[in-house]
Amino acid sequence: MEGLSFANLAGGYNSLVDAIIRPPRFNYDIEDLGPKKFQLNGRTYQRTDVELQNDRNLTLQVSHFEPIPSERPAQFLPCVIYCHGNCGSRLDALDSIRCLLPYHITLLSFDFSGSGLSDGQYISLGIHEQNDLSTVISYLLSLSSVSRIGLWGRSMGAATSILFTHSHPSTISCLVLDSPFASLNQIAKELVESTQVRVPKMMVSLGLKIIRKSVSGRAGWDMEKLEVRESAGNWEPVMFVHGVEDKFVGKKHSEELYEKWKGEKTMMMVEGADHNSIRPGYVYDSVSIFFVNWLLSDFEKESFGTLDVNGGGGKKKKIREWKKKEKGEGEGGEEEEEGKEEEEEERRERRRMTVEEMEEKLVEEAILLSLMESENYNKGMGVGNGVEVKKGEGIVEEKKEVTSSGGGGRGRVTVEEVKAKLEEEERLMILLGSENDNEGMGVGNGVEVKKGEGIVEEKKEVTSSGGGGRGRVTVEEVKAKLEEEERLMILLGSENDNEGMGVGNGVEVKK
Repeated sequence: MEGLSFANLAGGYNSLVDAIIRPPRFNYDIEDLGPKKFQLNGRTYQRTDVELQNDRNLTLQVSHFEPIPSERPAQFLPCVIYCHGNCGSRLDALDSIRCLLPYHITLLSFDFSGSGLSDGQYISLGIHEQNDLSTVISYLLSLSSVSRIGLWGRSMGAATSILFTHSHPSTISCLVLDSPFASLNQIAKELVESTQVRVPKMMVSLGLKIIRKSVSGRAGWDMEKLEVRESAGNWEPVMFVHGVEDKFVGKKHSEELYEKWKGEKTMMMVEGADHNSIRPGYVYDSVSIFFVNWLLSDFEKESFGTLDVNGGGGKKKKIREWKKKEKGEGEGGEEEEEGKEEEEEERRERRRMTVEEMEEKLVEEAILLSLMESENYNKGMGVGNGVEVKKGEGIVEEKKEVTSSGGGGRGRVTVEEVKAKLEEEERLMILLGSENDNEGMGVGNGVEVKKGEGIVEEKKEVTSSGGGGRGRVTVEEVKAKLEEEERLMILLGSENDNEGMGVGNGVEVKK
């Protein structure tokens, strides 16, 4: 036991106790939070500061960031609560503003009791903090303006989020957990073993008892009760983040919690990052995508204009690069080509349409695509520069006109003419079923209409006493006329049976 004395041993233990219950406290001025009203990406937001009383009658300092009322897209918006670490404060959430507010997700940050500007002398690494979080959530729900709640916790805040979610099922929609610990006893043991004061292994258990007794005597809570791993079997969607080089809370803590988690889960290990490292931009991008996917419905994404979150700002590219790095893949030509294709897909995704434009486009595509399914009546026909068809994408772009180089040199047929032919076809069909507009017309024994049943029975013929003495028009002639119109429509969709014809630049097919 050379170099070991009771004085420096006691000093070492006291330092460890302080690291647990009274780490350096971050003090700041309220002005450090920035202006109460600010602009971001052309929109105006506001910060509302409130004071709340927790279950121990300690005052919590709380800030809520959200759009100003006149720019609020809906009465109910989701909110993410940021839970800081043991040495942090609500200022830590300022880095999260840019990846939440632009997607219509509000942000609430606060100082846990014993931290920042809130009341309290000591922290408890989750035991009392989960009650602080409960106080904040009760306040949020009282506003009648929050649709869903997500939690974003760092270190102590991540452990607190796990404990609260376990004791309040169905309250939280999703969680991001950065550097959580699985067991405080395990952390204490690891700290004892890593201290500069060399402690024999046989004394580690004795040292832990001394630490637990000191924590209980000074802060009034029991370290034995802080086993976060026992609360990790939750079903809410979760995203774990951990620094690979974290020496304070090793990555094995997140790995253990990840294995115990029952719900949908993902893990992001950050290369070169330790416990307190500033997270790189791609981590914030991934967190943004995670919260948008789990806090906003598809309807809200569309109506709020957040459909391009997965492609905006090059986020997919950054995440793709991260995944490649994790897998140890090189940057070959194949990966670069794949990246270009994905970037092109991102650009297409960012083209937004109003709901009305989408509906109109879908109707138009449905009509044109239905014509493509037919393979009949194509002989003697030609397709010019009328329709561009992209197979596999379900997209049909209408161009100026359709040309026919066969069929007796009929020349150009525009899309408008085809639509006009459709209308004429409808008028012919009315001859078979309508009782109206019969002036100058005589319905002979060609069509029998049974009122109230919506049934039209074909008989021998249809007579017309008007129309310049055209005489009898049989049903077969009407059908022949309809088939002729259908052949004209096939110009827009067919690829087959073009014998004797030339396909110019009218239809471009991308297989």
